[in-house]
Amino acid sequence: ELKYTPTVAGNYTFTLKDLSRLFQGVLRTPKSTYTQDNVLVQLWRHEAERVFSDKLVNLQDKDKFKKELDLVSKQLTGAAPAKTGKGRPPSAMKSPTKRGKSVSRPGSAPAADIHSRCVAPALFVDFLFLPPLLIFLDRMKTMKTSTATTASLTAVAVIAASFAIMPLTGANASNEKGLAIATEVDNRDKGWGDVTVEGEMVLKNKAGNESVRKFRSTILEAADASEGDRSIITFSEPRDVRGTALLTHSKIEPDDDSQWIFLPAVKRVKRISSSNRTGKFVSSEFSYEDLGSEEVADNDHIWLEDAACEHDAALTCAAVESRPKNKRSGYSRRVSFIDLDEYRVHRIDFSNRRGDLEKSLRFEDYRPYEGQFWRAHVMIMDNSQTGKSTRLAWGDYSFRQGLTERDFTPQGLPKASR
Repeated sequence: ELKYTPTVAGNYTFTLKDLSRLFQGVLRTPKSTYTQDNVLVQLWRHEAERVFSDKLVNLQDKDKFKKELDLVSKQLTGAAPAKTGKGRPPSAMKSPTKRGKSVSRPGSAPAADIHSRCVAPALFVDFLFLPPLLIFLDRMKTMKTSTATTASLTAVAVIAASFAIMPLTGANASNEKGLAIATEVDNRDKGWGDVTVEGEMVLKNKAGNESVRKFRSTILEAADASEGDRSIITFSEPRDVRGTALLTHSKIEPDDDSQWIFLPAVKRVKRISSSNRTGKFVSSEFSYEDLGSEEVADNDHIWLEDAACEHDAALTCAAVESRPKNKRSGYSRRVSFIDLDEYRVHRIDFSNRRGDLEKSLRFEDYRPYEGQFWRAHVMIMDNSQTGKSTRLAWGDYSFRQGLTERDFTPQGLPKASR
C-alpha cells in the first residue's frame, strides 16, 4: 500500500506555488538541451524530485516516491532511468558526441521537434492534472489495495498528468451536465406562486449551549425569469429580536441582491450594503448571502461525479460544483449533492474565498406539497472552522396565499414585522 505518513504537520501540503516551481525548472532549460528523446523525461523526473521528493520527511517515503518515478520513467522511455546523481539536473548531463555533433539513438526525434511536441503539452496538462493528482494520492492513503494495484493506479495517474492532453470535450461535457442538473432542479420547483411558513432557529455554540428563536418566512416567486424571488423573514421570539425583519429582492448576476432590515428598537429600515453580504444574519451561521434565492444564472455549474447518496445508498446523487460569478461573494465555490430521482438538494459544502471548507448545510425530512413541490423541514448549517451550528426547523408550508409585490417593499417592512 502506498501510504505516506508525514511526521511534520502540513509537510505534504502542495500548492500551485510548488507547481510553478516545476514549470520554471522546465521552462528555463534551453531547447539545445534536448539532444535525445529521453532527456525530457529525465528533466521532468528531476524537477519532480526537486519540488516534491525533497519535502518528504523520511527515507521510507522518499524511497517509495523514487520507485514510482522509476516505474513511470521506464514505461515512457522503455529503459531504466539514467542515474544523474542527487541534485544534478538532466540538463547538466553531457550527451555523447562525435566530431562535435550530438549522437541520437536510431528513431529518436530532433531536439527542436521534441521540445515543440512534448514540452508545451506536458506543461499544459501538468497544470490541469497535478492538483487532482495530489488529491488522488491523498485519498489512496485510506484505500485498502495491494501494492501492485496502488502502484499501477499511481503510474497511470502520473502518466496522464504529465504526458496526455485532456480533451476539451470532456470539460465541456462536465459543464453542460452540471448546468443541465442545476436547470432541472430549478424547473422542478416552478409554479408555486407564494408560500408562508413558521420556523424555529436553534443556535448552538462550540460548548453546546443553545439559544432558540422563532420566525415567519414569506416568499414570492418571481413572475419574470430575468428576476429573482422576493422574501421576508420576521422574528417573533425572543424579545431582543422580536419584530426584526429582513427583506430580500434576489437579482440575477451580475446585479447584487437588494436587502433591507427593519430594526424595531430604532424603528427604522436600513439597507444592507452588498459589501456586507458575507456578514452573519442575527448571529447565526447563515450569512445574508445564504438567505437570497439561488438562481441558475448566478453561478457556473460543473458536474463532478455520480455516486450513492450519503443519506440513502439506494439513490444516486450528483455532485455539482457551483462557482459564483459575483466577485463579492463570500464563497469560492459550493458543491451540492442532488439526488437524480426527484432532484432534491441534500447537502451543500461551502468553501470560503481561500478555497477552504467553511461550512456544510444538510437538508432533512423532505415532504411533498401539491404533488410536486418538495420542501425540507429541517436544515442544519455546521461551521467546520468554528464548531458552531444553526438548525432551522420548519412547520407546514402554506402555498398560494395571494401575496403580491406590494407585500414585499421596504416601505411596508415595518407593517410586515408585526
